[in-house]
Amino acid sequence: MQNVLDRVPPEAWPLVDRLIPITVGVAAIWLALSIFVYWRRRAANLTPVTAPRPNKDAQPDFLNVDHKARREAIERGEAFEKQLQEREAEEARLAAMAGLGAATSVGRFARVASLVMSVFTLAMMIVGALLNIGKMGELMQNYSSAERIAAVVRNHPIGTAVIVIVIAATLFQFFHERRWRPQTQER
Repeated sequence: MQNVLDRVPPEAWPLVDRLIPITVGVAAIWLALSIFVYWRRRAANLTPVTAPRPNKDAQPDFLNVDHKARREAIERGEAFEKQLQEREAEEARLAAMAGLGAATSVGRFARVASLVMSVFTLAMMIVGALLNIGKMGELMQNYSSAERIAAVVRNHPIGTAVIVIVIAATLFQFFHERRWRPQTQER
């Protein structure tokens, strides 16, 4: 035995000293996992494939219905559903009592500001395009304002369509939901 250890070079000993704890750790993890798997199989009444005599008469617990436990679970579910309905009704009542809060007024202000900015942007785009058309020379002096607006729409169809859609949607939402009126509380 001494002759075998003498054959290991001295510079390899630090590596061997590091590998021994790693090997012991891996073996301990393997042993712990093997025990865990054994306990889980035993708790689930599972027989490993390599077992010498499988128990063919074993029957899982889920095949037998526990009617009492089922009835109790249904009752607990119905009680919980009743609690949820009461909680939702209370939250709806509190929300109705709160009425229009600061968050909704800020949202309303943001919508109106968005509408104003959209209209302003559309107007400035039209004015800028009209001024550019006016600078184009003598030929444009013969056109009326309606023809100039038509030229803007022809030259910028996508931008005009997007702005008109945004303005129309905002106006529809504003008037359809009657945002300028305070909401009445229904009881």
